[in-house]
Amino acid sequence: MRLRQRVSCITYQRFHECEYEPSSPRHVASAAHSGRRARGQIVKQELHVADRALVQALELRSRPVSCIKGGTLFKQGDAPCGLYILKSGEANLMMASRSGKPVLCVHAEAGSLLGLPGVIANEPYTMTALVHAGSEVTFITRGDFEDIVRTEPSLYPGVLHVLAAEVRAARRAIAEF
Repeated sequence: MRLRQRVSCITYQRFHECEYEPSSPRHVASAAHSGRRARGQIVKQELHVADRALVQALELRSRPVSCIKGGTLFKQGDAPCGLYILKSGEANLMMASRSGKPVLCVHAEAGSLLGLPGVIANEPYTMTALVHAGSEVTFITRGDFEDIVRTEPSLYPGVLHVLAAEVRAARRAIAEF
């Protein structure tokens, strides 16, 4: 029997009840509004949608990923093999503490790049990416990504813009604690 944890998530000052099963790619959010976030609940933030020119350049070298049933694209702690482009649908990125307790939930919409910080730093992914069923996702290897930005330096501002947005989202999440 799997243990489910009931947590509240914050999105633009609205509160939602969320169910997160740490060992499963399932993550369900329902609209149950609350007054205040209690201690120990995870914070939900929105992921910044990437620059259109950057996404278009990456899509040229990407390949489709089957997401008919949804599932896990990568797990927190995995070595970064590449990044994912969420073309349509939705995904959630979950960060867990060392004890496995979820601490942060980031909602991603179409146009988001998933796994970019790990690929840029060549460090393990810091979150687990859970894609919703029916989403359209493509994958680009780390090597192909590096080749593209090396040959098209005009894409660097778009990459920096996405990374800066992720830093701001992380800081907002920290401020919620």
